[in-house]
Amino acid sequence: NGNGELEIATSPDGVNVVVALQSRRWVSSNDGGATFPNSGRIGQGNGDPSVAWGQSGKFYQAYIDNSGSCGNGIYLNPVVAPDLFPPAGPDPTPNGMDCTGFARSDDNGVTFNTNVVNPAVVCIGSAPSGSPPNPGECFPDQEHIAADRWNPGDTANDDQVYSTWRDFDQFDQDAAIVCSSDSGVTWTAP
Repeated sequence: NGNGELEIATSPDGVNVVVALQSRRWVSSNDGGATFPNSGRIGQGNGDPSVAWGQSGKFYQAYIDNSGSCGNGIYLNPVVAPDLFPPAGPDPTPNGMDCTGFARSDDNGVTFNTNVVNPAVVCIGSAPSGSPPNPGECFPDQEHIAADRWNPGDTANDDQVYSTWRDFDQFDQDAAIVCSSDSGVTWTAP
């Protein structure tokens, strides 16, 4: 019932706890797990939740976003988006987009916001019903995130966050990784 594939992250003192669940859901506690009064659902899409805590005190959550519209992440199809963003004109993504959706909590896991971050990666094409996807399409599956607990990001208020995934394309399923040094706002190339 959408409760599988659990991941958990805690602050170093164990007071703040976030549990990510299937279906983009999360629950959190600010009393060391005695109660879990905070909960919600983020973004659109489904699957493979991942959660991390960064040294700035922010929590991060990632998930498969197969909503068809993923915003400004790092595009994995250089033919469609050589400058990392979709070109103007006719829709270059007739089959939609899939991405590693991303959300951030700046309040110890009480709420998560997708408007202050961008997807880690964006693939052109809809989630494959089988493998491999069509030529020029890909699918970022089984994503996992980690936040660096020792090295700060660009500023003292930023974290370095890493996202890795299995990159399904028409040829194979290579692993890939990207990094954000500004708490999920921008990402490196894979």
